[in-house]
Amino acid sequence: MSVATLPPVRGRLTGGAALAPLVWFKSGGAAEWLFEPADVDDLAAFLAALDPGVPVLPLGLGSNLIVRDGGVPGVTIRLGKAFARVEPIGDSRLRSGGGASGILVSSTARDAGVAGVEFLRSIPGTVGGFVRMNGGAYGRETADVLVEAEVVLRDGTRRTLSRDELGYSYRHSALPHGAVVVGATFRGAPGEPAAIQAEMDRIAAAREASQPLRSRTGGSTFKNPPGAKAWELVDAAGCRGLRRGDAQVSEKHTNFLLNLGAASSAEIEALGEDVRARVRAASGVELEWEIQRVGDGIIPPRDGAAGRIVPPTILDHAGHDQPAAGDRQPQAGGEGGLRQAERFVESPLHHRASLGGPPPRAGEEFRRLHVAVLMGGWSAEREVSLNSGAGVAEALESLGHRVTRVDLTPSVAADLAAAAPDLVFNALHGTPGEDGSVQGLLELMGLRYTHSGLATSVIAIDKVLTKQVLVPAGVPMPGGRIVRSVEVYEADPLPRPYVLKPVNEGSSVGVAIVTAGGNYGNPIGRDTAGPWQEFDELLAEPYVRGRELTTAVLDDADGPRALGVTELRPKSGWYDYDAKYTDGMTEHLFPAPVPDEIAEACRGLALQAHRLLGCRGCSRSDFRWDDERGVDGLFLLEVNTQPGMTALSLVPEQARHTGMSYAELVQAIVDAAMRAPAPKAAARAKDLPR
Repeated sequence: MSVATLPPVRGRLTGGAALAPLVWFKSGGAAEWLFEPADVDDLAAFLAALDPGVPVLPLGLGSNLIVRDGGVPGVTIRLGKAFARVEPIGDSRLRSGGGASGILVSSTARDAGVAGVEFLRSIPGTVGGFVRMNGGAYGRETADVLVEAEVVLRDGTRRTLSRDELGYSYRHSALPHGAVVVGATFRGAPGEPAAIQAEMDRIAAAREASQPLRSRTGGSTFKNPPGAKAWELVDAAGCRGLRRGDAQVSEKHTNFLLNLGAASSAEIEALGEDVRARVRAASGVELEWEIQRVGDGIIPPRDGAAGRIVPPTILDHAGHDQPAAGDRQPQAGGEGGLRQAERFVESPLHHRASLGGPPPRAGEEFRRLHVAVLMGGWSAEREVSLNSGAGVAEALESLGHRVTRVDLTPSVAADLAAAAPDLVFNALHGTPGEDGSVQGLLELMGLRYTHSGLATSVIAIDKVLTKQVLVPAGVPMPGGRIVRSVEVYEADPLPRPYVLKPVNEGSSVGVAIVTAGGNYGNPIGRDTAGPWQEFDELLAEPYVRGRELTTAVLDDADGPRALGVTELRPKSGWYDYDAKYTDGMTEHLFPAPVPDEIAEACRGLALQAHRLLGCRGCSRSDFRWDDERGVDGLFLLEVNTQPGMTALSLVPEQARHTGMSYAELVQAIVDAAMRAPAPKAAARAKDLPR
């Protein structure tokens, strides 16, 4: 099927588009064609003119989905930002686009004082997905709150279907085959925003405590049989931790399958069939897949039986789904025999236009390098790191550099030694890539690397050490103290409201805001999910009311410079991990609408912190500003020495506002690393006998 045989579109139509970056498992083949319509009219006109024999797959955010390794024939349809709007329309109702995430719907409802849809916050998918599959969680489902759905049928006809017309049952609807959900209306009940937020926090904490959210997974794998729970049947059949290649049954929640790094979709699906067979043998129960499987591929043999060919299959909306439009993720890869450092493919950067132009700036000499992009790892921020690394690698290649992609595994030293790069671009986030561990390894290996060095990384990741360096120099930071986690069950370490956070994590991982309303209990309950269950020690700080501000600092040949100040206005209460990395969850205002003296103070403090800590390449300083206190209400919260480089990240965004493309930003970070002295181990290595 060539582009000449497809109807004209106003949106984006891409042939052979990689789908692995768009699904949670990060595995599988490509779409024959991927269509991202400009609006509903564009979608309807395309479907009306498309040959009726061409299969169509509506794709949400990809969480409850296995894309088979042979790819998906026909046209895969993905709804972008034009379909992601949510607005209250009165009478405790909300109108939402089919591409909006569940967390955006619930957060908009909270702001409008609409209760009853808090559970949608826990469904990591789009409206289109959970309307089709009657998605649900924590005792509620879509059928409980849906009024009607707006759909475009396979022939391009637009219809509005009531809840009754959708014929809902458990994880099923009667939505016509090939229909695309482009909008929905939900009804809740009047409620207080604070109480709604507390319920959302409770759901989020419970989900974090019980599910492997930071892993490559597809969500709930099997439907609950009548009168039973799928995870209990899987566990009783001895499947906890069961593996097939790099596919594994989660040890945290046995109804979740995981891709540990390099599993193919065939291995993931075969593992699911292994589980079904073991449960059938142990209990006589036939588990039914909840995860949708699309495309064609080969199921490898198991238990001595022959493998089988799976014919092309097209199913509609994945019941739940994830990463937002424009995300770039490495593929987990199913191609046997690839080195760990090469198990990645890339999808086009959504901002590719910014990569154009000659690499060197006027008057500069451009040197092409062999750069190893180090990404992934095992921290809570693995997925963000993979996203950052994919973008950096593509930018470097667009500039003419040779690139080797390296996932941080126990064999990383051997992988880097085999690659022998001129430079390592450190795209890791969190431990061990941000805390000095990887920096120490690279120093010992004599490899140049980007971003801050060993000592700076050790200090900046530790919030207490950072205060000890910056506060004596006059940088305003919140007070606080270290507490043992078990102490918070007995009494509050500070007057409420206060913040509890890990001493050595970033990206708001493990942060809890303990309010006067007792959202975690008063005192905090021992069984209440929160960072006290994950970390032995926590930093307790007074809560600073007000606004979120951030400033990036970039090194160039003339020294560090502050790029500007952005205000962050999250729609989920505060700027937590989901708000940072979920498209549409936070409004970024640049330049920040603050008085000149506040903007100047942010820039000055960010530069001061960058210099005092000895940061290199780039850093990002995050502030909290109590706008009722003027400049006295400005506090530095932390300095990030490995800022994100994703489509939603703040450093690329601020650079773009100052006229610097994404590729130019990456090159500036590379230049800073090449200007720095080579690691001493490299100099000593030259004198060693060969």
